[in-house]
Parts: sequence; C-alpha cells; structure tokens
Amino acid sequence: MPPRRWWWSALARPVLLAGVKTAAVINVGTATMAAFIGAGGLGLNAIAVLKALGHKRICAVDIDAGKLEAARAQGATETVLAGGDTARHIIDACGGPVMGIIDLVNGTKTAMAAFDALGKGGKLIQV
Repeated sequence: MPPRRWWWSALARPVLLAGVKTAAVINVGTATMAAFIGAGGLGLNAIAVLKALGHKRICAVDIDAGKLEAARAQGATETVLAGGDTARHIIDACGGPVMGIIDLVNGTKTAMAAFDALGKGGKLIQV
C-alpha cells in the first residue's frame, strides 16, 4: 500500500473550502442570476456549489475563452469574455443588473466591472 500523503490533503483543503464558502455566502435566491469573475479552479468549484444549492442561472466571466468553455461544461448557463466594457457585457448576458457577484480575481478592473454590473441592493463578494 502506498504511503498516505497527508500533506496533499492539507494543501487541497483550503482551496476546496474557499470555493465552497464563497459560493455558499452569495445566497441571493436560486431563481436569481448569480455571476462570478474568474473561471479557474475556484470558479469551477463555485459553479458546483451554486448548482448544489439549486441555482439555475449562473454566469461565468473570464478573459480566457478556454476557461469559459470549461465553465459552461461545468454548468454555467451564461459566459462573458471579459474585455472592453465588461460590466455592460455582464448585464447584457444576464438580462439586467446582477444581484449576486463573486469576484475571484479581485483586481482593480474586475472589482470595478463587478460593482458596475451589480444591481441595487445586490451582493458583491471579493475573494
């Protein structure tokens, strides 16, 4: 039997829990569009958690078309290729301002786009 790799579990656990906690706190109602910026590992994890919570409408935003394809395969219903007026693209793809946005990149441009696409009274979570 191979030796147990305890360190792998110790390294993977924070990443997994970050995605779970991030998606769980959005809590905007399952019928409401939830969006997230950054379709890397945490973003794909966030899709899985949002789907498990019952969300039917999930929008993924990223600068990499390949990551957006992976997000759609994971269950994102809308995808937005970031660039130009990203906030306008998010609003158009989602059918209006979004009530819950998770910014997994947390850069200046992504924070501004997320805030501009957020609906009045919506939640913005920056990771």
